[in-house]
Amino acid sequence: MTADHEGIIEHIRAAKHEAEIEHMRAAQAANERAMAAAERLLRAADIADDGTLVHDGEPLTSERVKEEIEVSLLREGYALDTTIVACGADAADPHDRGSGTLRADEPIIIDIFPRSKQTGYYADMTRTFLKGDPSDTVREWYDLTQEAKEAAFDVLEAGVSGSEVHDAVCDVYADAGLDTLRDDPEAETGFIHSTGHGVGLDIHEYPRVSTTENELEAGTVVTIEPGLYDPAVGGVRIEDIVVVREDGYENYTDYEESLVV
Repeated sequence: MTADHEGIIEHIRAAKHEAEIEHMRAAQAANERAMAAAERLLRAADIADDGTLVHDGEPLTSERVKEEIEVSLLREGYALDTTIVACGADAADPHDRGSGTLRADEPIIIDIFPRSKQTGYYADMTRTFLKGDPSDTVREWYDLTQEAKEAAFDVLEAGVSGSEVHDAVCDVYADAGLDTLRDDPEAETGFIHSTGHGVGLDIHEYPRVSTTENELEAGTVVTIEPGLYDPAVGGVRIEDIVVVREDGYENYTDYEESLVV
């Protein structure tokens, strides 16, 4: 047997059959129910005098919200390797899972990517919430990130390169005077990751929606997840999962975008 060093198999796997897409659509529906459970916890929380969030008389922690998410998904037959519930400075690192007590007036990034135990297929979605009053900067960042996601969708269709989609996102942020890794590979704040990635039997599959040149095929399932990060502000990310089609895309994420809970 010869190892596949050229990525041939991952390229073949990129375009999904409709049955595979249905498996992922089901996973995303369960994902959204778990996200709703997390949002309900935040919405029901009170704000203590010291600015921390309290639920049922106990500090509301990242770990408590993750537990709610995991229980919701386990009941529906989905597994989670990890979940991100990151608040404030933790959210300024796109890969920080988050820990400890959540705070008011700070953005909370929730990124959930469950896998079906029955089919093996993943879903992926991120929303950013805030309990209390957002600063002008957080509100601006949220609005810009929504604009960046729509800019990506405006160019997303079969035949375009993932780099074109990534450029559309970077342009929105750059025009607002914010750093991107495209324009400054050493940037530590601003838009400091790729726009998205393929999803299927793995959470990260081909193709990348980044500076890499790769043509997007019809049937490819990708995430579109722009975001902004700075330890002085926190982080904001919004992520949908979509199917690339010949004449555009089909977004099978059906979860409201609302910053303040």
